[in-house]
Amino acid sequence: MRPKIAIIEFPGTNCEVETAKAVVEANMEAVSFRYNEKPSLLKQYDGFILPGGASYEDRSRCGIIAALQPIIKYLKEEDKKGKPILGICNGAQILIEAAMVPGFDNYTLGGSLAVNTLLEDPKSIGVGLYSTSVNIRAKNLMHKGAFFNNLDDNTIIKVPVAASSGRFVFSDEVLQKLKYYNCTALYYCNEQGQIINNSAVNPYNSINNIGALTNFNGNVLAALPHLERVKEIKLFLDSMHTYIIENKKITNQIVELDVLPSNQLKYEKKLNTKELVVGTIINDNSAATVQQTVEKLGFPVKIGRAIHWTLVKDENATEEDFINEVEKIEQSGHLFNPNKEFLIQNSFSKGQKILVQTIKEKDDAIALFTYRQLKKRFDLKSVSSIRHSILWSIDLKGDPQKNIIKQILKTNIFNNPFTHVRYHYE
Repeated sequence: MRPKIAIIEFPGTNCEVETAKAVVEANMEAVSFRYNEKPSLLKQYDGFILPGGASYEDRSRCGIIAALQPIIKYLKEEDKKGKPILGICNGAQILIEAAMVPGFDNYTLGGSLAVNTLLEDPKSIGVGLYSTSVNIRAKNLMHKGAFFNNLDDNTIIKVPVAASSGRFVFSDEVLQKLKYYNCTALYYCNEQGQIINNSAVNPYNSINNIGALTNFNGNVLAALPHLERVKEIKLFLDSMHTYIIENKKITNQIVELDVLPSNQLKYEKKLNTKELVVGTIINDNSAATVQQTVEKLGFPVKIGRAIHWTLVKDENATEEDFINEVEKIEQSGHLFNPNKEFLIQNSFSKGQKILVQTIKEKDDAIALFTYRQLKKRFDLKSVSSIRHSILWSIDLKGDPQKNIIKQILKTNIFNNPFTHVRYHYE
């Protein structure tokens, strides 16, 4: 028997060829399965891989649009049967956003693969995609599930990473559950296998140095590193092959998440700040994709999107100096491109407005990098810091039912509560 593995491809998937080659080398059949094929056909496959890439151009955030596609509902049904599912890089992001990892009861969201935040390092500059090579290894490997039967704690794998959102984020409660139920993880380590948290070893500043994680049952693996680009992927796929052939049974553990992160607050403008709202002259593709996704879920809406900046006045600066520096910043082109963007002076769109911001200021990578550029160019003395947010609007196209908005917000399409706070904005 040659197990049939469906390689699920979304718009923007770009690592399907290397993944298929690795599957064939592990004596399994690789079948390309497009996201818009009849999803009920998934039941004929023995296992599944979600490859790397940038599904839907990472619109809204990495993995969320793919996670809300109809095919994922059917993939969850295969997960419940214990079939092995591997997500690599963007595939891992999709599995996290779809709540298949860690896999709490009723697929309650349990974590985030958030935008990278590099540790303090003079050489660490810029935001967005960051590529390098890392070493990964298991630690206290106990329950090997579908993917780890050919590994032990001494196996160190050098593997490339290439992601803009590669930082695993979990709450303390989730971390306790992962430890209690022995979820298997791969950790970033140095060449000697030491698990050290610095930018050379853990370039994405992932919590507890986690680079890959299984669900509670061990049949789903979200791996941020590009395993398909190294020969060692055969270790994982051979284990997957054995798991399928021997029809190994999983223990269907039902694990509940007791406390969800608080999600929505009322936005209150702070004193001694200046807000700048930036709209687009051209079509906003991110807003259009979010709107299409929400409409497919059955909600008749019009979605708008804008960039929101908050500039904070230094406590020792005069109001006049602050205003002058803000004007220079507005004209600099750092906060918006006047060829395709503009400052919205009055009201922004219709409907309910949602402001999404990173929970911690130190994780606001875009703002930190932008402020560093402005500080270097203008030697800022009146603006002490800036914050970057996304302002969304939800217009129900004349339907005033507030419960519809609540249902839309429950999809987490605008924010992941493990890394973002959502404000009701007026």
